Amino acid sequence: MGIFTTPSRTEMACLLRITCHPDRVLDYLIASAANDFSECAELVSRPVDTITVLIRASKLMNLETVIDESLWKLDRLTCSAYLPTSYKAFNKIHMEDGRNIFWVVGHDVFRVEDVEATWPTDVPAPESELVASLAILASLRFEDRVPWFLLEASSKTYLELFLS
Repeated sequence: MGIFTTPSRTEMACLLRITCHPDRVLDYLIASAANDFSECAELVSRPVDTITVLIRASKLMNLETVIDESLWKLDRLTCSAYLPTSYKAFNKIHMEDGRNIFWVVGHDVFRVEDVEATWPTDVPAPESELVASLAILASLRFEDRVPWFLLEASSKTYLELFLS
């Protein structure tokens, strides 16, 4: 988890924004080395979904212990997940009718199993293999889209379909 966060508690989770123009990368690197992002805050991504992905994926990769031992470093960080009601509109700039889920590390969750225990059981599945494939592609285009269905036990067929 240290790869995704800086050592500073005040500048936690300072990843370079994926849409950063190449001319600004040096500014980000200088700010990162100085641990001072005050002059380039627009370059910093706040990956609360990314942390949730790491926590949820840790179970699939047998890394629960590693995440559990590091989670305290993210104390008070809010993690989130957006669950759409349908993946048919996953490629739209604005999605409607979904639900947002939030957890605060050190308050709501302390371990991977806490996230898993509170994860909704009614996560929508894609309507078809085509919709699943398009949702995966949309998640590559939009940094705020996570195809959560890939982390479900029944999603192996979607991954195999997309990777084949």
